[in-house]
Amino acid sequence: MTLAWALKVTCIVGVALVAAELARGRAAALRAALLAWALAAILALPLIEASLPRWPAPAPVLAAVAVKGITPDFNSPAAATLDWAQLVWMLGAALLLTRAALGYALSLTRKPLVPMTVGVFHPSIRLPAGAEAWPTDLSRSVMLHEQAHISRRDPLWNLVAQVARAIYWFHPLVWIALHRLRVERERACDDAVLVAGVRPSDYAGHLVAFARTPAHPAAAPELAMAARHLETRVEAVLAPLTVRNPVSYAQRAWLAAGCCALLLPLAAFGAPSLSKRSFPMLRKFVLPFLAAAAAVQSAEVSGRIYDASNATVPKAEVLLRNRETAAEFRAVTSDAGEYRVESLPGGNYDLDVLKPGFARYQRRGIRLAASSNATVSSVLRLGEVQELVDVLAPGQARPQQRAPHRIRVGGEVRPVRMIHHVKPIYPDAARNEGREGNVMLKAVIGVDGSIITVAVLPGADADLAAAAEQAVRQWRYEPTLLNGQPVETITTVEVNFRLGAA
Repeated sequence: MTLAWALKVTCIVGVALVAAELARGRAAALRAALLAWALAAILALPLIEASLPRWPAPAPVLAAVAVKGITPDFNSPAAATLDWAQLVWMLGAALLLTRAALGYALSLTRKPLVPMTVGVFHPSIRLPAGAEAWPTDLSRSVMLHEQAHISRRDPLWNLVAQVARAIYWFHPLVWIALHRLRVERERACDDAVLVAGVRPSDYAGHLVAFARTPAHPAAAPELAMAARHLETRVEAVLAPLTVRNPVSYAQRAWLAAGCCALLLPLAAFGAPSLSKRSFPMLRKFVLPFLAAAAAVQSAEVSGRIYDASNATVPKAEVLLRNRETAAEFRAVTSDAGEYRVESLPGGNYDLDVLKPGFARYQRRGIRLAASSNATVSSVLRLGEVQELVDVLAPGQARPQQRAPHRIRVGGEVRPVRMIHHVKPIYPDAARNEGREGNVMLKAVIGVDGSIITVAVLPGADADLAAAAEQAVRQWRYEPTLLNGQPVETITTVEVNFRLGAA
C-alpha cells in the first residue's frame, strides 16, 4: 500500500464520478456502467501493474546514492511502521469481506421481507411470504424489476464493487462511487420496467407501497438505501423526458476503450502498488476469508424432469424449501428439461415440481451437506380431472351433521371437454327416507374418451353411490393428449345429492 497507489485510485474513480455527473441527461444505465467499470478497473489495477513494464517515477537525487556493503535493515522503525500499516489495511479488508459474505449467507437462508435477486453466476429471484396474493400488475412490476437486475448482471457487478470497497476501504471516493452505483442501478432497473410497458403512475405507486412496509429497511442495505432515495426515484419515474435506454454495444466499446486508455498508463507508471511483503499477508488474512465465503454456500441440486412418455418437460418450476429456515429457492427447467439450483446452505430440503397439466411432484427430506452436489430427477404424471355434479330433488332433508369434503387436484390440467353427460337420478328410496349425501368416485378415462373403470370411495350411501356410478359410466370425453398422443386420465367425480325445492 503506497501513496502512489492511492493517487492512481483517486484518478480513476474521480474521472468516473465526474463523467457520471456530466452524464446527468443520459440514461441511468450508462451512469451505472461508468461507475461499475471504474470499480472493476481499480480492482484490476494491481494485477495489471504486475504484468506491465513500468515507467519509473523520478526519485530524489539523495535517494540514488548507494553505500557499498550496507544492506537495508527491515527491523528499523520505518519498516515496522510499514508492516503495521499493511496489517491494518489487511484487517480492514478482511472485516468488510466477512461482512459481505455473512450478508450473502443471510440473504439465502432467511425468508426475504421484500423481493430480491440472490446469487452471482446463476441468480434467482426470491419473493417474500404472501407474494402469491399480490395483484397481477404489482407482481408483473416486481418481476420485471428483478429480471432487469439479472439481465444487467447486477449481482456480479455488485460482487466486484464489494471486493473493490474491501480492498480500498481507506479511500472515501470508493465509498462515494459505490453509493452512487447503487442509486443508478435501481434507477436503471426502474427504467427497464417502464420500457416494458408499465405505466409510470402505476409503478410509482408500487414503489411507494413497498417503501411504506415497516420491515422494508431491514431487508438488505441496498433496499434500505433505495427506500431513502424514494423521492428521487419516483420523480425520475414520473419525469416524461427522461432517457431510459439500456447501454448500447457502442457505448460499452467506448467505456472499455476509455477505461484501458486511463488504466494502462497509470498501471505502468511508478512502483507496484503491492510490495512483495504484501503477498504473505494477503495469503494469511484475506484469502482465508475469501475461501470461507466461497464455502458458505457451496451445495448444489440439479437434475432433469421427464413426463410419462420419457420426454423432457421444459419450463417446469422447481421449488426447494429449507426445512429449518423455510428459505425457498426456485429454478425453471430449460428446453432440455434440465434445472440447477446453486449456492445452497447445507440442511434438509423438500423439493416440489410444478407444471400446468401435470400433478405436483413432491420429494421430502433431501439432505445436503456442505460442498455437496445432489442429482434429483423426476417423472411427472398427468394431473387428475375433477367433476362436480349436484343432484337436487323435491323433498324434506333429514337433519344430519356432515363436514364438507372436496378433493383438490394437485396439478392444474388442460380442461378435458366432456362430449356426453348423463345426470344421476335421485333414488326414490333415498328421497322418500330423506337421505342426503356426497358420493366420491374415481374413474379412468380411456384413450378413446370412454369411462373404463369406476370406483366408489368408501363412506357413501349405497343407493346414492349406485345411482352416481350408473350415470358416470355413460359419460364420454375427448381423450387427453400427451405430446400429441392420447393417454388414459384419472378423474375424480363428486356427486352431491340434496333434497329441497326443485
